[in-house]
Amino acid sequence: MTAQQIYSKVIETASASTTNADYEKVIDVDFDLTAFNAPQSIRGTAFFNFFMRVYWGGGGVTGAYAIVKVRKWDGTTETEIASAQTDTSAATSVTSQYNFVCLPISITKTSFKPGEQLRVTIEGWLKCANAGILKIGTDPMNRDGAVNYIVPSTDTAPTSTTQLKMWIPSNLDL
Repeated sequence: MTAQQIYSKVIETASASTTNADYEKVIDVDFDLTAFNAPQSIRGTAFFNFFMRVYWGGGGVTGAYAIVKVRKWDGTTETEIASAQTDTSAATSVTSQYNFVCLPISITKTSFKPGEQLRVTIEGWLKCANAGILKIGTDPMNRDGAVNYIVPSTDTAPTSTTQLKMWIPSNLDL
């Protein structure tokens, strides 16, 4: 939890090319804060802002959505605090479908002990009749992803972003 943006190691997360009749989890990525060094609690509405790009593989509809999960992590066990699902993006007879996500998640008061961590998991779910791909931007600095992925400096209408931003409200016990 910092006001400063930092560079991430991974700029974007992409699924393998997938052909499946039902939605299948194709992306599962965790983002962990460092361990709390003092008791801490969170409460309120968290916001998650990121970009998804769905590539149509041809033949039918390619659909995708993401599920964001807020969890407590003690190094061994994940405890689910809250989660929400994005709208479904559908691509038909076009190269790709762009989706900017601003997902609010209501969090009840959750306390953390020293040594515990806050974990955010983003799952990407995809269905496609023929070789679809889902890409999610995960870089706070909005750098270009790989060629043919998410490339903000050259993408046109609509302009894309690789930025992932999270606003998680902490609770001040005064």
